[in-house]
Amino acid sequence: MPDEQWNRLSTLCKEEAGDAVAKRSASRDRDEMKEDLEVECLRRNGVSFSQSLYP
Repeated sequence: MPDEQWNRLSTLCKEEAGDAVAKRSASRDRDEMKEDLEVECLRRNGVSFSQSLYP
């Protein structure tokens, strides 16, 4: 995936996830939920991730 496309999708998904958790109080659960929402958004937009060799 070209860097320009990745940067656009990454920014879009970070904003979407940030908006989704904005009303929650700061916590580890909120941060984890935000990360999960970012990954879910990226996958919805065609990004595929390969599994790490070191879990």
